[in-house]
Amino acid sequence: MKKLIKSILLILFIGFALLAVLSFIERSGTENLSETEKAILEAADKAMLQINSGDRNDDAEKALNDIKELIGNLNISPSKAKEEIERKTRYILLDVRSFEEFDKGHLPDSVCLPAPRLEDEAERVVGEKDKFVFVLGSSADESAGAVKLLRKLGYSKALDLGGIESWPYELFGGR
Repeated sequence: MKKLIKSILLILFIGFALLAVLSFIERSGTENLSETEKAILEAADKAMLQINSGDRNDDAEKALNDIKELIGNLNISPSKAKEEIERKTRYILLDVRSFEEFDKGHLPDSVCLPAPRLEDEAERVVGEKDKFVFVLGSSADESAGAVKLLRKLGYSKALDLGGIESWPYELFGGR
């Protein structure tokens, strides 16, 4: 019974992961996928093949773990970002919310570049492409979209911090 439940949960998780990946592809098209995103797709395909063929779940679980690891390579937790900042890692904190939202409260030392202006002004505002870019938005979707665009522009160390509500530490200008 436990094995059946575990298999069902695994299938559900892979299904949700595939839906997220397919939704992402539908919005962007495969020609603009980064190597990480292509690897996520490949791992998801392997997991689904294993499940559909009735092979052992160990292979599907390995593919699923690969997906989790690859997706994690696009994100950074607030605590990990804070750690990197305190270590003086080469970084920029990029807030892609509107200037009005930024003025209501923002991360210390962050720079505001609203998402609609990102493609045109990233090079001027963000600068060098070999430093970390920690991206924060109004929502997780906004920051994820900004990270995708930054990676397309060559900022391979762009990482998604998520939405402002996920930042548990003090903000300048209020909450």
